[in-house]
Amino acid sequence: MKDYDFISLGEVLIDFIPTGRPRELSINFGGAVANVAVAVSRNGFKSAFCGMVGDDDFGKLIAETFFAENVDFLCPEFTSEATTTLAFVTLSDTGDRSFTFARKPGADMFMSKEQLPIEQIEKVRMLNSGTLSMVGGSAKETTVYALKAAHDLGKIVTLDLNYRDQLWDYNIDACAKAFQAVLPYVDLVKVSEEEVPMIGMSIQEALKKYNITAIVETLGEHGSRCHIKGETIRQEGIKADVVDTTGAGDAFWGAFLAEVLRTGKRDVSELIKSDFENAMKMGAISGYYCVQQKGAIESLPTYQEIIATREKLNI
Repeated sequence: MKDYDFISLGEVLIDFIPTGRPRELSINFGGAVANVAVAVSRNGFKSAFCGMVGDDDFGKLIAETFFAENVDFLCPEFTSEATTTLAFVTLSDTGDRSFTFARKPGADMFMSKEQLPIEQIEKVRMLNSGTLSMVGGSAKETTVYALKAAHDLGKIVTLDLNYRDQLWDYNIDACAKAFQAVLPYVDLVKVSEEEVPMIGMSIQEALKKYNITAIVETLGEHGSRCHIKGETIRQEGIKADVVDTTGAGDAFWGAFLAEVLRTGKRDVSELIKSDFENAMKMGAISGYYCVQQKGAIESLPTYQEIIATREKLNI
């Protein structure tokens, strides 16, 4: 059994992206937790992904991409239950895209907690999770189980709140309730500015009520904020000369978490202000780099590329 620095838990989606040529699309796999697993791997850490992958051509594409990026699977591979993610894409004359994700009726896309390799969580340094459809079904059950298990084992536990909870379940109050159910087990949280209402309380109230070390709020082109108890650290945005931001938030979070790992501190309560400031800078540079490369997994930067860009931008 391998030792891992980082395990990311969740689902994988297929992303159809315009190539710039009329009516032509490229196929990429996505989903924040999958992208972050790759981002952490590219930053030099042993990374694994835990989630279900379909036994169709898309599933094989996902598996090949993970293996190429040195990310291991810790899940039932190639299962028919996970072949049901479909993407219906509409392209306008200008190449703009819109998505409708659908599942075959009755399909459960998330693994059960019995399938979760708890012995691997015992060995890992950091567990990351998304909150996709966390308000019900095995997704909620497994997510709560995994985060609590990692917390009880003394691991660093991180959570990326995802707006798709609200889009797919159409109930922001239920999303907030589900989110708050796992906050007692979480050390670091990432939200976007638009997702803050899904916490169900203000960021400062959440920091006060739960034993969270930091809540990181991404602000798109305006940068990010890291809220720690009694203080907010602001990182200005880095202006890019392209518009497509596909994967930028995942690049940010992957680099941020990699910097937390790089400190060597196994208890996040030991992190000091300068640790967060450096993690915010590395995340901002990683997101900027990803935007410049126009997104997708292959554009997530390595640690060396982030450092080179940091030196070039003098940040």
